[in-house]
Amino acid sequence: MLELTDTEIKALVAEPKTWPGRGRIELRREMRHKRADKELEAPSGHFFRVFVRQLAEDPLDFTVGLVFREKATGETVRLLRCNGPHRHPNRLEGETIDRACHVHMATEKYIQANRKEDGWAYESADYRDLDSAISHFAKVTNITPIPYIGKPPADALELFNER
Repeated sequence: MLELTDTEIKALVAEPKTWPGRGRIELRREMRHKRADKELEAPSGHFFRVFVRQLAEDPLDFTVGLVFREKATGETVRLLRCNGPHRHPNRLEGETIDRACHVHMATEKYIQANRKEDGWAYESADYRDLDSAISHFAKVTNITPIPYIGKPPADALELFNER
């Protein structure tokens, strides 16, 4: 697994990234899920992948995530995920998030403990469904324009009018 410090993780998450085109996300059906993936190259030359997944039968079972890919080695690390409301244990801390939306962050502590790099999460009231999770995710990960599924979010319309 790619060894990153908390400082490096935060810098990669905050690095400006551009969503190609006008930001529309097209979900495709795969078995029981709807899914979309998009490769992004940041101006710095870093490579990222955004993934969106939603259980077809339960719209609140979703995740929106950011993966960093090291150019030289091809190694990847999940940096951040915005998940829908379900139970999540922070195993190293002995804490549990119970049926609330939550954000997973990669941490140096989890990487060094040989756990899932993004095994730690915190509860979030900043989104409530997949559309608002995508908007929140884009703001946190510094992606512009803000991607969307149905229609552009109200706070992103000015970006579309400027082009």
